[in-house]
Amino acid sequence: MRAFLSSLVAACAAVLLFAPTAANAEPVSRLKIEPRTSAFYQYDGSPTGTGPELDAVRVQVQLRDCPAGNYVLWMDLVQDGVSYPVASTALGVGEFSCSATDSAPRLSMGFYGNGLHPGTAQVIATVYRQEDGMPVLVESTRTVRIPAGVNNQP
Repeated sequence: MRAFLSSLVAACAAVLLFAPTAANAEPVSRLKIEPRTSAFYQYDGSPTGTGPELDAVRVQVQLRDCPAGNYVLWMDLVQDGVSYPVASTALGVGEFSCSATDSAPRLSMGFYGNGLHPGTAQVIATVYRQEDGMPVLVESTRTVRIPAGVNNQP
C-alpha cells in the first residue's frame, strides 16, 4: 500500500511539474460576426467604374486574441440558397496582420447582387494563417439580419 501511495504521489508531482500551466497557455482566438449587416449601398464592380451599380451590404467581424502574424479573412454570405460574391476588385482582399499591440482587429467584407433583400442570411467567416500552408486559425458561422434601408456609403 505504501509503495502504491508513493508512486501515486510521484505521478501527481510529475504532472504538476511538467504540464504547462493555464497562465502560460496562449488564449484561443475567437471570431465574432456582428448580428446585422450594413444598410444597402450601391456597388460598381467594373474595373473602370462605369459598370452597372448593384445592391451590396457589408458584414463586420472582430477577431480576438489573434497571435502576431499575417492572415487572410474569407467570408461567404448565403441568402435563400444563393451565395453572393465579395464586393471587391482589389488584389489581396481580406489580407491583414496582427501584432502584439493589435490582437483584436475589426474587419469587414462586402457582398453584392441584386437578389439580396432585407431579411436573414447565413455568414461563414474563416481566418487562415498565411504561414505554414494556410491552416485555419478560427472559423465562425452566424445568421445575420440584412436591414431594410439604403446607405450611400459602403
